[in-house]
Amino acid sequence: MHGDKRSDDRQRTRLRSGKLADSRGKFLVECVIYDRSAEGARLRMDGGPAVPDSILLFDDEYESLIVAQVVWRRPHELGVRFMPEVESEEMHRIARRLAGKFYAI
Repeated sequence: MHGDKRSDDRQRTRLRSGKLADSRGKFLVECVIYDRSAEGARLRMDGGPAVPDSILLFDDEYESLIVAQVVWRRPHELGVRFMPEVESEEMHRIARRLAGKFYAI
């Protein structure tokens, strides 16, 4: 597959909404989650602020918060690798806050 470096097969997913936050939990932009695997995903955004290399991805369907590292960038798309899960009260607090509605202005 033309230089594909994934260790897991990519699974096309039903398009799901998500939210990106910086490492401190500050909301950045809404996204759509594509091609998810056990190790990462492809995300699509419509504009928004610059996204840092280390982010938090909130999956709206499962209401889960995932620490992720950006591994590639294209206009309006990111490829991310999921990092080991971190359980903490702070992560739960951030997830509860991101579960609400956000609107890009």
